[in-house]
Amino acid sequence: MALAEQLPDRSRYKTVKRDPDIGGDWDTTLYLMAAVVNELRLSRVDQSRYHGGDMGYTPVESPAQAADRRDALLLSRAAHDHLVAKMSSPTRNTGGRRRNIVSETDMDKKRRAAEAMRAGGARNG
Repeated sequence: MALAEQLPDRSRYKTVKRDPDIGGDWDTTLYLMAAVVNELRLSRVDQSRYHGGDMGYTPVESPAQAADRRDALLLSRAAHDHLVAKMSSPTRNTGGRRRNIVSETDMDKKRRAAEAMRAGGARNG
Protein backbone atom coordinates (compact mmCIF):
# COMPACT_ATOMS: atom_id res chain seq x y z
CA MET A 1 0.00 0.00 0.00
CA ALA A 2 2.87 2.38 0.76
CA LEU A 3 4.21 1.87 -2.77
CA ALA A 4 0.81 2.60 -4.29
CA GLU A 5 0.62 5.91 -2.40
CA GLN A 6 3.93 6.97 -3.98
CA LEU A 7 2.55 6.63 -7.52
CA PRO A 8 2.07 9.83 -9.56
CA ASP A 9 -1.26 11.63 -9.23
CA ARG A 10 -2.15 10.75 -12.82
CA SER A 11 -1.59 7.02 -12.30
CA ARG A 12 -4.47 4.59 -12.80
CA TYR A 13 -4.56 3.75 -9.07
CA LYS A 14 -4.90 7.34 -7.92
CA THR A 15 -7.36 8.14 -10.69
CA VAL A 16 -9.64 5.32 -9.56
CA LYS A 17 -9.13 6.34 -5.93
CA ARG A 18 -10.51 9.79 -6.80
CA ASP A 19 -13.62 8.28 -8.41
CA PRO A 20 -16.66 10.07 -6.89
CA ASP A 21 -18.71 6.86 -6.98
CA ILE A 22 -16.43 5.37 -4.33
CA GLY A 23 -16.06 8.60 -2.33
CA GLY A 24 -12.95 9.98 -3.99
CA ASP A 25 -12.26 13.47 -5.27
CA TRP A 26 -9.71 15.57 -7.09
CA ASP A 27 -6.16 15.99 -5.90
CA THR A 28 -4.82 19.37 -4.79
CA THR A 29 -3.32 20.16 -8.20
CA LEU A 30 -6.67 19.78 -9.95
CA TYR A 31 -8.39 21.92 -7.29
CA LEU A 32 -5.81 24.67 -7.83
CA MET A 33 -6.20 24.48 -11.61
CA ALA A 34 -10.00 24.67 -11.28
CA ALA A 35 -9.66 27.68 -8.96
CA VAL A 36 -7.54 29.48 -11.57
CA VAL A 37 -10.07 28.69 -14.30
CA ASN A 38 -12.93 29.92 -12.09
CA GLU A 39 -11.10 33.18 -11.36
CA LEU A 40 -10.46 33.74 -15.07
CA ARG A 41 -14.12 33.07 -15.86
CA LEU A 42 -15.21 35.54 -13.17
CA SER A 43 -12.83 38.12 -14.58
CA ARG A 44 -14.35 37.69 -18.04
CA VAL A 45 -17.86 38.03 -16.62
CA ASP A 46 -16.85 41.24 -14.81
CA GLN A 47 -15.36 42.69 -17.99
CA SER A 48 -18.42 41.69 -19.99
CA ARG A 49 -20.78 43.37 -17.52
CA TYR A 50 -18.61 46.48 -17.38
CA HIS A 51 -19.04 46.83 -21.14
CA GLY A 52 -22.78 46.19 -21.02
CA GLY A 53 -22.76 42.47 -21.79
CA ASP A 54 -24.53 39.75 -19.91
CA MET A 55 -22.20 36.77 -19.87
CA GLY A 56 -23.12 33.83 -17.66
CA TYR A 57 -20.82 32.17 -15.15
CA THR A 58 -20.55 28.43 -14.59
CA PRO A 59 -17.81 27.40 -12.17
CA VAL A 60 -15.70 24.29 -12.63
CA GLU A 61 -16.64 21.87 -9.85
CA SER A 62 -14.96 18.72 -8.68
CA PRO A 63 -17.05 15.54 -8.80
CA ALA A 64 -17.52 15.68 -5.02
CA GLN A 65 -18.61 19.34 -5.13
CA ALA A 66 -21.08 18.59 -7.93
CA ALA A 67 -22.47 15.62 -5.99
CA ASP A 68 -22.85 17.77 -2.85
CA ARG A 69 -24.64 20.47 -4.85
CA ARG A 70 -26.97 17.91 -6.44
CA ASP A 71 -27.75 16.38 -3.03
CA ALA A 72 -28.49 19.80 -1.55
CA LEU A 73 -30.71 20.67 -4.52
CA LEU A 74 -32.63 17.39 -4.22
CA LEU A 75 -33.10 17.91 -0.48
CA SER A 76 -34.27 21.47 -1.02
CA ARG A 77 -36.68 20.40 -3.76
CA ALA A 78 -38.10 17.61 -1.58
CA ALA A 79 -38.66 20.05 1.31
CA HIS A 80 -40.29 22.56 -1.04
CA ASP A 81 -42.60 19.94 -2.55
CA HIS A 82 -43.58 18.70 0.91
CA LEU A 83 -44.48 22.21 2.09
CA VAL A 84 -46.39 23.04 -1.09
CA ALA A 85 -48.37 19.80 -0.75
CA LYS A 86 -49.25 20.66 2.85
CA MET A 87 -50.24 24.23 1.96
CA SER A 88 -52.28 23.35 -1.11
CA SER A 89 -54.46 20.90 0.81
CA PRO A 90 -57.80 22.64 1.54
CA THR A 91 -58.13 20.90 4.89
CA ARG A 92 -55.82 19.64 7.55
CA ASN A 93 -56.12 17.19 10.37
CA THR A 94 -56.60 19.01 13.68
CA GLY A 95 -56.91 16.57 16.53
CA GLY A 96 -59.12 14.04 14.84
CA ARG A 97 -61.53 16.49 13.20
CA ARG A 98 -61.04 18.16 9.89
CA ARG A 99 -61.58 21.84 9.33
CA ASN A 100 -60.91 24.32 6.61
CA ILE A 101 -57.46 25.93 6.81
CA VAL A 102 -58.77 29.20 5.44
CA SER A 103 -60.67 30.42 8.46
CA GLU A 104 -62.19 33.74 9.22
CA THR A 105 -59.71 36.16 10.74
CA ASP A 106 -60.53 38.43 13.64
CA MET A 107 -60.66 41.41 11.25
CA ASP A 108 -63.21 39.61 9.08
CA LYS A 109 -65.34 38.86 12.14
CA LYS A 110 -65.17 42.49 13.32
CA ARG A 111 -66.00 43.81 9.85
CA ARG A 112 -68.99 41.48 9.55
CA ALA A 113 -70.22 42.46 13.02
CA ALA A 114 -69.88 46.18 12.18
CA GLU A 115 -71.80 45.71 8.92
CA ALA A 116 -74.53 43.84 10.78
CA MET A 117 -74.81 46.66 13.33
CA ARG A 118 -74.98 49.28 10.57
CA ALA A 119 -77.63 47.30 8.74
CA GLY A 120 -79.61 46.80 11.99
CA GLY A 121 -79.27 50.49 12.89
CA ALA A 122 -80.49 51.56 9.45
CA ARG A 123 -83.59 49.37 9.80
CA ASN A 124 -84.31 50.62 13.33
CA GLY A 125 -83.67 54.31 12.56
